[in-house]
Amino acid sequence: MAIITVRIRQEGVKGQGSFEYKNEISLADFKLMAILFADLEMYGAKIEKIYSEFKKKKQQEFPF
Repeated sequence: MAIITVRIRQEGVKGQGSFEYKNEISLADFKLMAILFADLEMYGAKIEKIYSEFKKKKQQEFPF
């Protein structure tokens, strides 16, 4: 089982209290990954664009 550790901090902020978000998620649990994407979107990530680019790249690589 693989686990991803995600930390988000404000740019330029260092030291104690600099992390706004910290989470560990099992890559095998798609529901937790969906929560991660929702959390990332809350911090400004453009999840729809990211997913669109992921699908486009995946289609370009097939067939190997």
